[in-house]
Amino acid sequence: MHNQEELISKKDLLIETGISYGQLYRWKRQGLIPDEWFRKQSAFTGQETFFPRRRMVERIHAILAMKDTHSLDEMAELFSPISANRIYLLLDIIEAIDVKADVANLCIQLWGKHRFTFQEILLIELFDTMKQDISLSEEECEEWLVTARQWAQHLTGTDMQVIVYRRGSILQYMMLDNPCKYYLDHYSHFVQKYDLSERSRNLIEKLQ
Repeated sequence: MHNQEELISKKDLLIETGISYGQLYRWKRQGLIPDEWFRKQSAFTGQETFFPRRRMVERIHAILAMKDTHSLDEMAELFSPISANRIYLLLDIIEAIDVKADVANLCIQLWGKHRFTFQEILLIELFDTMKQDISLSEEECEEWLVTARQWAQHLTGTDMQVIVYRRGSILQYMMLDNPCKYYLDHYSHFVQKYDLSERSRNLIEKLQ
């Protein structure tokens, strides 16, 4: 995805926005600018830092507009999509996170609400991917969502793996600390593995 974005070098970014080197890295340390937007690439002068141009310029303009009315900590809270206090209206973000409407509606129906935390959105987005990867029956979809709702209540980080496997005709799920070795019993068969850490980084970019 990164190579599809227009990038801007650090030097050109500082010139275009009028900020200083010190401001840029202070905002990074404060969490106002995501670490993953700082991308080291080879250039004719050696290794240089580049950024996703549109998102970076928009973020800096937003920071400059808010810096006289908000503290750095307040802005970090506003810009953080994984804030414990951040709640998302699912139907407002399904296009941004590439979740199909039928998946969103099923989650709303079975979970009995329209607003979700970042951790819940992460598992809903994973469910959408699983439906594309695996032929899930209606019953299996409902079983996954019941499991995901239970997991979301205890999921405080995202450095996890989700393992999908079958034992006989029954689809089973495990959530493991990442990285972690696991061994299935003789009668179980591996189906798919998902890295929540990587998916979380992708979801953060979509939500921003």
